[in-house]
Amino acid sequence: MKPFLVIQLRPEDEAADEEYHALLARGGIAEAETRRIRLDQQTLPAMQLEDYSGVIVGGGPGCVSDAPEEKTRWKRGSRRISYRSCPRSRPATCRLWAAAMV
Repeated sequence: MKPFLVIQLRPEDEAADEEYHALLARGGIAEAETRRIRLDQQTLPAMQLEDYSGVIVGGGPGCVSDAPEEKTRWKRGSRRISYRSCPRSRPATCRLWAAAMV
């Protein structure tokens, strides 16, 4: 089975860890079945989304109404991954979903 890609946006360590462990517990997913990326600590690496069973993007302090100049690097990165993870057959739906994420 391919791993799940878990992208986290929360800059607080305790909140990010609690979110991650809750996701594992409620999703019935083992830690070894995930690749965890915290965008507050690292940049989004080049990747092929086909290598993953799914993409899970956690919550964070960002808001869709934040001015573009106020958005941090990790907020912009989360929007990029959301666009890349959407099926090409439904671009309008994906644009709305991606815009609402950040």
